[in-house]
Amino acid sequence: MKGSCEEYMNIILIGKNKAFIDEFCTMPEINSVIIIECKKVYNNLEEYEIDLNHKLIYCDYVNNDRFLEEIIPYIATSKIDGVIPGFEYSVPAANELAEYLCLPCVGKKGASIFSNKIKFREFSKNTNLNHPKFIKIKSIIDLNTFFDGKKIILKPSNRQASIGLYIISSKDELKEAFTDALIMKNEKTVDEDRLEWEYMAEEFLSGYEMSSEYLVKDGKIVFKNITYKEGIDNQECIEIAHHIPAIKNVEVEKEMYNQINKLIEKANIGTTVLHAEWKVEKNIPVLIECAARMPGDYISNGISSSYNFNFRRAYINLMIDVPFEINKIFQRYTIIQFFYTEKIGILAEVENLNLMHEHKEYILSYKVTKEIGAFVKPPDSSWDRLGYFIIKSERYKDLLFKRDYLLNNIKFSIV
Repeated sequence: MKGSCEEYMNIILIGKNKAFIDEFCTMPEINSVIIIECKKVYNNLEEYEIDLNHKLIYCDYVNNDRFLEEIIPYIATSKIDGVIPGFEYSVPAANELAEYLCLPCVGKKGASIFSNKIKFREFSKNTNLNHPKFIKIKSIIDLNTFFDGKKIILKPSNRQASIGLYIISSKDELKEAFTDALIMKNEKTVDEDRLEWEYMAEEFLSGYEMSSEYLVKDGKIVFKNITYKEGIDNQECIEIAHHIPAIKNVEVEKEMYNQINKLIEKANIGTTVLHAEWKVEKNIPVLIECAARMPGDYISNGISSSYNFNFRRAYINLMIDVPFEINKIFQRYTIIQFFYTEKIGILAEVENLNLMHEHKEYILSYKVTKEIGAFVKPPDSSWDRLGYFIIKSERYKDLLFKRDYLLNNIKFSIV
């Protein structure tokens, strides 16, 4: 026991997210955490010890009109200092509960548009944000009508990690992509029974991809970062590297900042973290997506490394409304690099992984996420990647050289 409830903070985490739980366990000011998770999802997640006072409440929080009614009896007598969404799918429920408890939150409008790509695209159109042309897809006829001979993207409006996403280059690909899109693609962090699948199509934008990450307090940006992203050549929506911070382009950064400030104002955003994704064509950033949750793919680790402060902890402190320190000027460059294969087969061996130890002055962390003997294939989504490493350096050219050296020498043997 760290102390009484009057002396320490008590947090509700909606979605059993290990990265948040690990961070809570290192924060002496946090006394306990209440974890709300769907029982089906909980059974799919990794089991691990939690070195902190905690309570688990089983409750469906996705598309559940009775969420508050079911949860309030469990926390009626508890002092709660903050509500945090563990996953993208838990943002609406986290906002609903935080509003009920009069705690910091993103706001009702933001929670709605950030968890549904069609709603976000319609908001962007009505607000005159830079956005791609799009259409809601209800049938193959809609898809045929939208396709005009130029490359398009077909994707679900309510999924993450590029699940169910198809890049369509010719009319001959329309039927197969539409048919395959209707086949359910399962993932661990959501109960598929709670989701109604809906699809959208949008124009494919060439150019390069970037993301931007913000901490927002009472509608004002208090921290910002821009990340350059690399995608796979034939499926570039699946990301294989994040460079933090992006090499500066003042014109592009200024327009991104203006667009996000407009979004914050028009969507009545309160207090949150924002993770926005962009395509940049001819120095014009086009807003593809925005989420009110921590960025995935270890981007938060990269920000912490580059700016020399704990980005995840700063967000937690933001949501429990306690002071925190941030560094707005980056101190070094960081790259999060993912391994993937272009072959289909069985992972037989990973060669030269010892190089990670030999070059440890650059290495923040690394992990092979597929076991020897696992079936592997070229990525259809982010879940198909083979692992990652995170490296840092004060010199960007040195970092690129080290990244390429490791990629060229660490070999995944597929048979």
